[in-house]
Amino acid sequence: MFSTSNEPSRAPMFRQRLRSGLIMGASIAAICAISPQAFAQVSDDAPMVEEIVVTAEKREQSLQSIPVAVSAYTSEKRDVLGVNTVEDLARITPSLSYTNNDRMSIRGLGRLTNAIGTDPSVALYSDGIFSNSMTDASTPSLFIERTEVLRGPQGTLYGRNSIGGAMNIVSKRPTEDFNGEVRAMVGNFESYRLDAMVRGPILDNLRFLLGASTERRNKGFIDNIGSGGNAAGIKRYTFEAQLEADLGDNTTARLRYTKFDWDDSYGVGNTFANNISPYDTTSLSGAGTSALYYNTTYGLTAPNPGVTDPYVQNTNSSARGSLKDHHRLHF
Repeated sequence: MFSTSNEPSRAPMFRQRLRSGLIMGASIAAICAISPQAFAQVSDDAPMVEEIVVTAEKREQSLQSIPVAVSAYTSEKRDVLGVNTVEDLARITPSLSYTNNDRMSIRGLGRLTNAIGTDPSVALYSDGIFSNSMTDASTPSLFIERTEVLRGPQGTLYGRNSIGGAMNIVSKRPTEDFNGEVRAMVGNFESYRLDAMVRGPILDNLRFLLGASTERRNKGFIDNIGSGGNAAGIKRYTFEAQLEADLGDNTTARLRYTKFDWDDSYGVGNTFANNISPYDTTSLSGAGTSALYYNTTYGLTAPNPGVTDPYVQNTNSSARGSLKDHHRLHF
């Protein structure tokens, strides 16, 4: 009886597998032998994301790690994005909307009326002080350290008026080193803005900040050929002063005084809507409730140019928004 063995035929296959295993092992060893400094060098050359520290939860946290839907803008970021007003802020912030009657909404929740006694659904805090007006968000970026927009209910930390969200304005504070800054802006329609701020030490434990801003748009971009004057003009003034003192190792007191003064003209007014000829341009702009009609009561029978050109009007009144000698003291 003859018998055959398969052992000789298996030898080449075994040697091939052994060779593959040795090559794989050598490759792994070579990878492990690479200096960790090489990986560190690659990591150091990679672009770094700027870390923004926010206080949305009443303590300092990194924006990347906070468990809240929040958009944060530093003073420098606002300048890069061209954010000068609360309207500009609404254009770049998700779920945030704003109307020129000082009503802000987040995720569809906001304020339905500005009547006294009504509560907004979006709370604004300026250095921890509540306000039902959103004008603080339009403060020049030179005075603001950071702007935080929190989306969703924030009642646990921000109270009953924040079911839609909250906006947290953190102003710049006095510094231990002396520094200052001046900014100037010039634009069309005879507009300009000047901002200036200086801050520094008075004593070892006492610091100060002084700042002022003035903004003008002398020629509104709505040409009114009537007696109401040009519309969409700007006249604003802001002054701020701060004192900060160290009362102990862990205790600091700060006094902040702010004064606002502005007199802006908006679009076509509705104070004397019946004096507009021949159409009520308030209704044309969507701001009023009266119907379109001819009006010859006051002898104004010429066609109103606003029908064909919204930037040219014929009206005896322009809507205005004014705030005179508004003082605010924070401690």
